[in-house]
Amino acid sequence: MVKYVKALILGDIHGSLKYLSHIRMVLDSYEYVFVLGDISFDRNRRFFIRIIDGLFHSFNKVVFIVRGENDPEVFLGEVREGIVFEKTYISNSFGVIMIPPLISYDLKIPLETEIAKLEHNICNVCNKVETSILVTHIPPHGLKVDYNPVRGYMGSYALRRIIEDCKPTLTLCAHVHEGRNIVKHGKTVIVNPGPLRRGFYGELYMKIADSGLKLFSVILSRF
Repeated sequence: MVKYVKALILGDIHGSLKYLSHIRMVLDSYEYVFVLGDISFDRNRRFFIRIIDGLFHSFNKVVFIVRGENDPEVFLGEVREGIVFEKTYISNSFGVIMIPPLISYDLKIPLETEIAKLEHNICNVCNKVETSILVTHIPPHGLKVDYNPVRGYMGSYALRRIIEDCKPTLTLCAHVHEGRNIVKHGKTVIVNPGPLRRGFYGELYMKIADSGLKLFSVILSRF
């Protein structure tokens, strides 16, 4: 019998408490949770910690978190034990690479030079594992996941090149609220689940194989 694990994908909470009770009700049905940044607003530390603690204080499975430009500077010791916070995670043939918030707070644009420096590490992990997931607040440039009707494409050129060169199995991104979509770019599936503050989220299903976890499907949903 084929078995699957399920992951929850959340992005752009922006300090909203509206849907936290909805998440807590379903949280135990997931093996993994990916949080894609902008948890808080205006770099408010109190709301950042409050939301993480409110969601995950009794959750004993794996949570991956990256920050967005609206999140504060925090130290690992301030984030609940058991959370994988902006670092590389490898388990058997499954790898997660996490990108810190390399984006201008004022201009809301990517810091391209800094992002480009990450390519070596990202490619190294993608080449080591069978299933690789790139977790980033910033979307890649020029795809439906980064399109804003007023400002146009808002993603990173450097990140798109990294995805094309390193070929991660899956890229999870946020930041552009109107970019809620799933696209295939080369060999990579790219997902923007949309902003949780409007009730949007995503679900990832991975098949348990002899060699480890394999991407099976991604679904966009709404509370």
